[in-house]
Amino acid sequence: MKEKLKWSDAEWIKLNEWILVYAELVEPNEIPQIIREDPADNHILACADAGEADIIVSGDTKHLLPLESWKDIPVISVARFLSLP
Repeated sequence: MKEKLKWSDAEWIKLNEWILVYAELVEPNEIPQIIREDPADNHILACADAGEADIIVSGDTKHLLPLESWKDIPVISVARFLSLP
């Protein structure tokens, strides 16, 4: 992600520090095999389940967003998330 966004080391470190303050670290027991075209996306689903997420926010229009929900966890776009009250 750092390379994709072209962030400096300092920006990346700051983001990681923020994540560690607000995020819950989880370790899923198993990884579902729901998305065969992009197996890495299955890790997102597993972490959402293990962390009992309320929502999955994604920009992945090919695999995650078309699910609309997974295990009763809504999957929504970043734009939709930012428009929530």
